[in-house]
Amino acid sequence: MRHRDQSEHHSAGPHVTELVVCNPRKNALLKEGSKSDRIDARKLAELLYMSKLSSVYHGEHGLRMLKELSRSYLTITKDLGRVMNRLKALYRGWAIPCAGTQVYGFRFQMLLRPYF
Repeated sequence: MRHRDQSEHHSAGPHVTELVVCNPRKNALLKEGSKSDRIDARKLAELLYMSKLSSVYHGEHGLRMLKELSRSYLTITKDLGRVMNRLKALYRGWAIPCAGTQVYGFRFQMLLRPYF
């Protein structure tokens, strides 16, 4: 792992072993075939596996922005999980059945509106 990757790895924590920033337009596999995020991700993973993915350097400002965005994403994801758990605990405390994910939807909240 290069020195620059060590600081990037630190910000992403245990979720990332290596960070490669690339330009998808410069990779031949992405220029052909049908397009979707899942297909593009698969093709990028194949290129990375074959060591055919070339990285680009975005400068110090780009790296700082990328670190901050990844840190923010992880924080928001953890916070969302906590809020969802608290909401379900609140419903269970009021003896309101709350199995599944439909309890987070707008319709479920509208059903509860008369009780607030």
